[in-house]
Amino acid sequence: STVRRIACPLVVAALLCGCNPASGHGSTNGTSTILAFRGADAAVADSPRRAKDDSVRRALQDALNRRQSGYIVDSILPIEEALRRFRRDIEDPPRILRGGAASLDSLIAAFVGSVERRDSSTLARLVIDRAEFAFLIYPHSPYTAPPYKQDPALVWSRIVWEGSSGSRRLWQRFGGRPLGYRGYLCPGPPERQGPNRIWTGCRLIVASPADSSRALRLFGPIVERGGRYKFVSLANDL
Repeated sequence: STVRRIACPLVVAALLCGCNPASGHGSTNGTSTILAFRGADAAVADSPRRAKDDSVRRALQDALNRRQSGYIVDSILPIEEALRRFRRDIEDPPRILRGGAASLDSLIAAFVGSVERRDSSTLARLVIDRAEFAFLIYPHSPYTAPPYKQDPALVWSRIVWEGSSGSRRLWQRFGGRPLGYRGYLCPGPPERQGPNRIWTGCRLIVASPADSSRALRLFGPIVERGGRYKFVSLANDL
């Protein structure tokens, strides 16, 4: 029988995987941390392809550079200037989330269908892109002010790095195969950050060949803005 979709009454301690960006442990002030180390533009394909590939390539290279010994992060720049520089090559600033779905149920159903069909193009349209992050998500996140203040380019590079790894594991394990989808669970109500609502820790209930159900985290946070829903990332527990 189909498991009903349930919102568990748990406290959301941090936006991406229950961690705050500074320590990696749960938040102590009850404020979820948005977008910390997740992957958004993580879906492998492209819409439009060339622009998306270039964005992912730049972010991955930046993430690699920052892991090198001796790399110095310019923390002197005020957030306003860092955000201006991060946005300067975006030619079409979005006013709303583009693509995605009109409800949480339909977004997750589209995710399941895309994975089972191994449809990376459709899946890519369900995940926020760099422009949406820069203009719609980051400005309302805790990363714009102490104690979590971080350069948007650094946050985005982590999102892409983690999401690329997560999407690769997702395709390897489940791409083109039936998931046995039964429903989903989200721990608690969404957190509001400005005009955005954020769900974290949602899990799919899937059935194994033996028909024993289990809950898996196959994607990262979900954001709703203006009646449109998209994944912040495809980071997962695989």
